[in-house]
Amino acid sequence: GEGPVASAAMTAPHGGMLVELGNRVAHVEFVLDTTRGILTAYVLDATARHPLRLTQGRLDLTMFDLVEGNPEVVTVLAGKANPRTEETYDNTSVFIGFVPQLAGRGQFRASLQRVEIAGQVFTDVPVSYPATART
Repeated sequence: GEGPVASAAMTAPHGGMLVELGNRVAHVEFVLDTTRGILTAYVLDATARHPLRLTQGRLDLTMFDLVEGNPEVVTVLAGKANPRTEETYDNTSVFIGFVPQLAGRGQFRASLQRVEIAGQVFTDVPVSYPATART
């Protein structure tokens, strides 16, 4: 399906896929490394240009149809510390997780369980990661 037009017009800074939170409150950009099965989420501001730090330490994704015979699997993306930007795991805009089932697979469907941004809480945000044409 087609996403919101507003988000489609924006450029994902890391070449990933943008998911809008609320009405342009913020964005989460998902980047999938299909070679290694590593999923990275970058939290971005309303313009999707600048990093937005969260203090929750992790993002929990309910992944659908990831494992055969198991309709829902929870994947944890852990906050990534970065000494250069002084980000710590519980004060960071970058979350990363190893999802071996996504290695060699360019798409997934998921639900972002809970994100809190500036006092606003977003729950069960649908994520649909399309297969990319490039290899």
